[in-house]
Amino acid sequence: MSKFESLKLAHTLAAIVWVGGAVLLTLYGAKMAGGASREERIGFTNQSLFAGTVFSIASLIVLGFGVWMVVDNPVWEFDQLWISLGFLGIAVGAVLGMGFYGPQGRKVIAELEAGDPAGEARSRRIGMVAMAETVLLLVVVWSMIAKPGL
Repeated sequence: MSKFESLKLAHTLAAIVWVGGAVLLTLYGAKMAGGASREERIGFTNQSLFAGTVFSIASLIVLGFGVWMVVDNPVWEFDQLWISLGFLGIAVGAVLGMGFYGPQGRKVIAELEAGDPAGEARSRRIGMVAMAETVLLLVVVWSMIAKPGL
């Protein structure tokens, strides 16, 4: 296996973990919104917080190996649309992961444990944001395959 193939494999495997996990959580979260118990919602939110840690690590691996491939490839440039979309996906994921999902998830757990109905509404808002981010990540995956602008 060549160096490029090794980089691409590591990049792709990390993307599978991140994007595949995001799709699964989004679908499972939609199912939970359909009538899960308070305990199930608390458990799901706790699992989502753990998944966020896994996604953060995977996204750093995606970024690192992606940058390495661009630097090593004489045809690819950082200003190409498909690479810019990849950076957008990483940036949005980082901002949401650190600034939104974690803090909001912890609030949902506290509200649900206290029996506060605000936890349900907050949980739905998180789900809507997660759905939008997942769509963005799927667009990024498409762009990595189609390479628009190349």
